[in-house]
Amino acid sequence: MRNDLPDLTALDARDRMVRGEFTALDYCEALLRRIAEREPDVGAFAHFDADFARTQAKACDAHRATGRATGPHLDWRINWFNERIDPAFLVGPMPTPDG
Repeated sequence: MRNDLPDLTALDARDRMVRGEFTALDYCEALLRRIAEREPDVGAFAHFDADFARTQAKACDAHRATGRATGPHLDWRINWFNERIDPAFLVGPMPTPDG
C-alpha cells in the first residue's frame, strides 16, 4: 500500500476514496502504520483500539459497495396539499459543481 495516504487531508482522502483510488480499510491501515511509527515518540493516545478502527473502516467499505448514500444529502420535496411536485418543474435545472 502507498505510503502517502497518511499525508492526505481528510477532504482529499474522502474524494479519492469516492473515486475508488483506495478503500477506507486501506486508508485506515496506512494511518495505523503511521500511528505505530510515531506513537512511541508522541504519546498522544491514552487509549486506542486499532481493531475497532478496522471494523469501522470495513463497515464503511461495505456500505459504500451497496451504492447507497454515504453521508448527508438533501432531499428536497414540494407538496401541494396531498400531491408531491417535482421541484425542477418549478425552478428549472440546478447548477452543477463544474459550472
